[in-house]
Amino acid sequence: MCHNNNFKQRGCLLVKYSYIIFILLNLTACYSISGAKLDNLDRSFSHGVAVKKFAPEPVYNRIRKVELPEPIISASSPTSPQKINLIMPSFELSVEDLPIEQIAKILADAVRYRSYVSSHLLDKRISYAGSGTIEELAAAIANKANIKISVDHISRELRFLPIREEVTEIMPELAS
Repeated sequence: MCHNNNFKQRGCLLVKYSYIIFILLNLTACYSISGAKLDNLDRSFSHGVAVKKFAPEPVYNRIRKVELPEPIISASSPTSPQKINLIMPSFELSVEDLPIEQIAKILADAVRYRSYVSSHLLDKRISYAGSGTIEELAAAIANKANIKISVDHISRELRFLPIREEVTEIMPELAS
């Protein structure tokens, strides 16, 4: 009985599998009759390998290193301070009875230079009103106060010095 029962189960499975195989064969037959044929496909077109024709675009940074403006030195004499061509802004200066030391600080701060005032000029006071570049203002103040003003663009310094005759009057030992 077990043997007979086992046969029925196997037969039942065979029938199930045969139905599945039959359905699959019918579907393939229908597809092959009515489906797309591989012979009709256009095989002449093929995609090539992706290749760039040009080099990649350069990458530009938004942050750049920029040098500060400097004096333009002429080619004839690069070490001579008289040959420096500067683009200097124009200033207007109006002072009333101020010591030379304060005027030197005002002029030096206007162009971000340092100032040096000789100790012989500390008690001297002047009044001045005018406009021009730093060199023009320094020359006008020097003429009015009878002193020497040196504008050094290389070391970025303004020097207020007495004229040699005034120094020899104060210190006679320097006259020789």
